[in-house]
Amino acid sequence: MKAFIRFLLVFLSLISCGSNKEIMAYQKFEKNAKTVMDYLEGFQNQQIDYASYSKDFTSLSTAFGDSEERGTLDELKENNNMMFEVLQFKLLEKPVFLVG
Repeated sequence: MKAFIRFLLVFLSLISCGSNKEIMAYQKFEKNAKTVMDYLEGFQNQQIDYASYSKDFTSLSTAFGDSEERGTLDELKENNNMMFEVLQFKLLEKPVFLVG
């Protein structure tokens, strides 16, 4: 009987530790999902908040036939402004973010 109680206590302590990690991971997921949703809404409204970008930001070019391999944050802003002049972006459905 004592062995069963010890086993039960160890088992419950392991479960409680795991659930705390799961709660923390889910909280991080919720924060990241909100960040992505805020960015998408900013993109739709043509008012992107670039404050979260690093000053040393570089991106790989994905444009067809583009000779430059990397772009700076200023180039990204310029490219976005050129797109906003020609295109309007709108989500057709609310995104479903996947945990994990």
